[in-house]
Amino acid sequence: MSIISEALKRAHIEAVRQDRVQARLYRTPGVADYPTRESRRRVALALLATNAALVGIVGFMVWSRREAPLRSASARVIPDAPRALPAPAPSIVAAVPVAPKEQPREAPKVPSPSAVVSERDGLVAGRSYSERLTSKRGEELVLSGITIAGDRGAALMNGKVLWEGERIGSFVVNKVARDRVELQYRDIVVYLRLP
Repeated sequence: MSIISEALKRAHIEAVRQDRVQARLYRTPGVADYPTRESRRRVALALLATNAALVGIVGFMVWSRREAPLRSASARVIPDAPRALPAPAPSIVAAVPVAPKEQPREAPKVPSPSAVVSERDGLVAGRSYSERLTSKRGEELVLSGITIAGDRGAALMNGKVLWEGERIGSFVVNKVARDRVELQYRDIVVYLRLP
């Protein structure tokens, strides 16, 4: 009988093993397995890591966008024209005071209206251009949109988003208003407005 009982025992163990394999291969549709504590921990840890990564990426994007005008090497500040220095005080040559000769004063020169307007490469200083601006050098800007976020503005020009202080070609975006963009081109300021 021991041989028979051993054979039955082996058959039972083999049947249990096959049932386990079959249960893994063919699950009944619609019947959910209850999650174990370990699988819940893995899911929670994966969600926590994903959220931390997303918060880090969004935080970096906000930080880099906010710091961009300060770190931008292409944004160049155009200095003002040099100012004349005051004349040095005259040195005393003689102890006897000499009265200066009076010369008749000329009337102040009023510049003609054509002299006030400055032009650079076909662009007139202070002029407002509608939607498209082209210089004689062939540089063209097309204004597609304007947005203002807080105290900073951005303009969509030539398919690129440009914040205040950034450069596109020979132009620097000075200021973005609700309906127009102030641009610095060399030593003149021009405006590009939406239609």
